[in-house]
Amino acid sequence: MITLLDRYVKVYRLSQVAGWNRQSYTTFTTSLECTIQPLGDQKTAMAGGAYGKMFILYTDVDPNLVEGDQIQDKSGNLYKIIAGGLENRNDGYIADYMGVTVQKIN
Repeated sequence: MITLLDRYVKVYRLSQVAGWNRQSYTTFTTSLECTIQPLGDQKTAMAGGAYGKMFILYTDVDPNLVEGDQIQDKSGNLYKIIAGGLENRNDGYIADYMGVTVQKIN
């Protein structure tokens, strides 16, 4: 499978707010190159998500993403990386890449 990385997205990470006993999402990166595709019906059911709300994001391997990070595309759609949603992959023909299962939250 050859995947075309056709867009840049912003990644937000939950972090401690200085001086307060709470957390807030802050910008982690504004230039993660990726592609986002809808997740198939069977994989959506396995992930426990709703049809039309589950997607897979393909990107270069090891972009330092973690479960719970939020991803925003240029259209303003906001996605959250689900638990167990990070998977390093290799198709045997091109360099390693990462498949990230996300749920649309807006």
